[in-house]
Amino acid sequence: MKVFLHKVSDFIFSSYGEKIDDLCVVLPNRRAGLFLKQHFSDHSKQPLWAPAIFSIEDFIWDLSGLKKADAAEQLYIFYAVYKASEKEKAEPFELFCKWAPTLLADFNETDAYLADTEKLFGNLSDIKGIEEWSLNATSLTDFQKQYLHFWASIGHWYKKYKEALLAEKLAYPGLAYRIVAENIQELLKGKNWQKIIFAGFNALTAAEEKIIASLRQNNLADILWDADRYYIENTANEAGRFLRRYKKDYFKPANLNSLVFEHIEDRFSTDEKNITVVGVARMVSQAKAASHFLETLPKDNRYSPQTAIVLADETLLIPLLHALPKEANNINITMGFPLRNTPIASLVNALFQLHLNADRFKVKTALREGKREQKFYHADLTRLFRHPYIKQLFAASGLAEKLTERISTKNIIFASPVQMENYFPFLKEQFAPIHTFLKPWTDIPSALEGLKAMVEILRPVFSSTSKENEQSLNIELEYLYQIHLIISRAATLHEKWNIASDVSTLKALIEQQLSSSTLPFEGEPLSGLQIMGVLETRTLDFENVILLSANENIIPSGKTQHSFIVYDLRKYFNMPVWDDKDAVSGYHFYRLLQRAKNIFIVHNTDQELFGNREKSRFVTQLLYELPVANKKTKITEVVFDAGNPETNLEADVIRISKTDSILSKMNELAQKGLSPSLLNTYRDCSLKFYFHYVAHLREQEEVEETIETHTLGTIIHKSLDEIYRPHLGQLLSQDFFDNALKKVNHSVDASFANFFSLEESSYGKNLLAKKIAVRYLEDYFKNEKKNLPKDKSKIAAVSELETTLEFSVSINDKSIKLKGQADRIDKTDDQITLIDYKTGQTIPSELKVKDWNEIISNTKIGKSFQLLMYAWLYSRSTGNTLPISSGIISFRKLSSGFLTVSTPEGDLIKENSLIHFEKALFELLADLFNNDKSFVQTEEISVCKNCDFKKICRR
Repeated sequence: MKVFLHKVSDFIFSSYGEKIDDLCVVLPNRRAGLFLKQHFSDHSKQPLWAPAIFSIEDFIWDLSGLKKADAAEQLYIFYAVYKASEKEKAEPFELFCKWAPTLLADFNETDAYLADTEKLFGNLSDIKGIEEWSLNATSLTDFQKQYLHFWASIGHWYKKYKEALLAEKLAYPGLAYRIVAENIQELLKGKNWQKIIFAGFNALTAAEEKIIASLRQNNLADILWDADRYYIENTANEAGRFLRRYKKDYFKPANLNSLVFEHIEDRFSTDEKNITVVGVARMVSQAKAASHFLETLPKDNRYSPQTAIVLADETLLIPLLHALPKEANNINITMGFPLRNTPIASLVNALFQLHLNADRFKVKTALREGKREQKFYHADLTRLFRHPYIKQLFAASGLAEKLTERISTKNIIFASPVQMENYFPFLKEQFAPIHTFLKPWTDIPSALEGLKAMVEILRPVFSSTSKENEQSLNIELEYLYQIHLIISRAATLHEKWNIASDVSTLKALIEQQLSSSTLPFEGEPLSGLQIMGVLETRTLDFENVILLSANENIIPSGKTQHSFIVYDLRKYFNMPVWDDKDAVSGYHFYRLLQRAKNIFIVHNTDQELFGNREKSRFVTQLLYELPVANKKTKITEVVFDAGNPETNLEADVIRISKTDSILSKMNELAQKGLSPSLLNTYRDCSLKFYFHYVAHLREQEEVEETIETHTLGTIIHKSLDEIYRPHLGQLLSQDFFDNALKKVNHSVDASFANFFSLEESSYGKNLLAKKIAVRYLEDYFKNEKKNLPKDKSKIAAVSELETTLEFSVSINDKSIKLKGQADRIDKTDDQITLIDYKTGQTIPSELKVKDWNEIISNTKIGKSFQLLMYAWLYSRSTGNTLPISSGIISFRKLSSGFLTVSTPEGDLIKENSLIHFEKALFELLADLFNNDKSFVQTEEISVCKNCDFKKICRR
């Protein structure tokens, strides 16, 4: 296969011989130049001077003589212009940063397409004015005036902004393009190029068109196109839109002997191609698919430059690198990784959020040594301490994990550095980095110092680790270096322009730089497996191509266009609109496949991604049209399952088989003990049981800023235990309840202290919750006193509190321990009463078992199952044969009294009822420990409503 750049090399040597040092070759990107030089070496056995080779952007900058202003510098200069124009009406920098990048992108495109800016921005202002005009309105509101002023000012801002840049000998790309296009002949006078050869271009900006047309008219340029008849001659195929136009109307040569439109090939209609279209559920799973299909390629060029993995969605780079096989040790990555997606960017963001919120809340400690210390919000502290870099920093002492756990378990809402240090005095020496991170950021210089200190603290962590993770550490050090450059750049810009006024302004600037910066990868471009983005593939050809994320709204990117310039104006001034960009995407897609032999096109089938779950329309075109045009083309559609091999998806129901590992964990559960709540989870949904009790998936424990329902219940339980425990074994009396009422406030305060500090429970919702707990308990004791039996023989004694009930059974020769905890057990001479306190709502129907077969299947009687299991455990563990009344006292509705569970035999649980329950219980246990029975999603969707795992199950 003769690739495009080889054909370019052939053309140059056949047209100009070996004296090529006075030529200039312009290509779409820099990468192409490296490969072109390699092809030059095939034409000459002796050393020769190569021509000047530029990417199109480098070519423009070289001719313009201007320096490229980076994104941050553009923002600062534009803000200076904006502020000078608007004076006291100017928005603060952080708000300005929300819309200014879009407007700067419009300025860039306006110049690149040589639009008449005075007419364009004037028409834009008029259009917005017409939109606000109304026959009924007597006058414009202040907001409307401000809105129209914005649109009317854009033209003025553009003019002043351009002047400010040029005064500094700076430019943005579009401005450099306009300057070169308008002065091309003059700017070329200092160059000794005999001919300029443009190769591999498709959609040209108006400035590029003007430059090439001017050079063609003076016989100074050749154009080499890279195209195929398949999409050029088919007028319905958008991939050939621009090339069809150029072929017909543009770039007529002054010399008729000069080539006009060559290099149109016929690969799609004649070459044999093996195309596999792969559907994969979930975005990241595409990386596993790429690794799998890479292994199916011929061994001789599987990991060679003949193979490329192309990422339409470049965020898949890191998952792909983790998924590649170990044999792929020679990889060339030609794309930059967005710095905003790196761990260091999330740490910087966490530090900004920590300090900005501390300043916003303005919570300080009591006066200490003549000053008050700043307190920080728990969510920001937890986010910081959970960051992988911070955990790695404190790996030896585990300080980060200890602080996170202390904050969550003690519900600490605000904490200062010294307070946190006092939590763990034995780790006092380890707190130096914490104090550095939490040193107040009062202004921009102190914030910059804090960020620089972060880099210095982390540098040794990644510099002095073992060589086993050398490659990973090099990446981490590169992250640090890149963020160091951004911090230094921000400091330089602040010192020069002095525009940023506070820490939030600095945050906006650094976030903008993170968004526009990429992490460069170094590699040997001419060897090894190639990994690149779609744009990097221009002019390059590969025998084997794996394209990921071939989904609609990714390739092409869709109709969304972030611009202040409306569609009709863009169209009128020949600026690109969404369908032009779709045509460009189409060209990149077809050109990538043009000379490839083995092609894998992977798309995401995830149903949660709305439009993105559809495969790209370019893929659909290929599926239906290419087999008709070329009978030698073989196209296969497959679905790749990248999930857990132990997980089967049948009819959208998730099933997990009981492997040896899972059975081992089940045996551990059997020995540890199964509670009613555990078995109720299994009754509700066996898959939920697996996630929670076998796989141990949990939501992270978070700080309760205000008391949660379950915590309120625990506080009431502890208060009741404190009041009842001194009187165990005693008959309840009116004097007991009178004394209990006097103890309520103290017991609630003591119970609250286990969860919240005195300060945090003395105001707001927590104070209200404390009053609710007191009210609940007071009403409860009053109600108990009122309902005390007059017949003293029927008055119960509180026999046990918070009692653990245990009993072991044998099911299919497997010993299983069952356990439960009764809140309170009362005894009379003829009855046992098991009491469970509930602060939540209890519906009477939940406590009625109409048929014993319901025990296994009815998910709505979970409370009945719990109460019956308590009764069964008590009877079997104690051997007591007295009738049992098992029920609930609901603090939500104390007027209902003691709500007992009822069975087909009545409200009292006797031996016959226990036998029926035991039979159902043993059936449930046999089902749970059946090795051949999988854990499966419940069919009762109502159970999923409040489930923690419903996102995993797509419910």
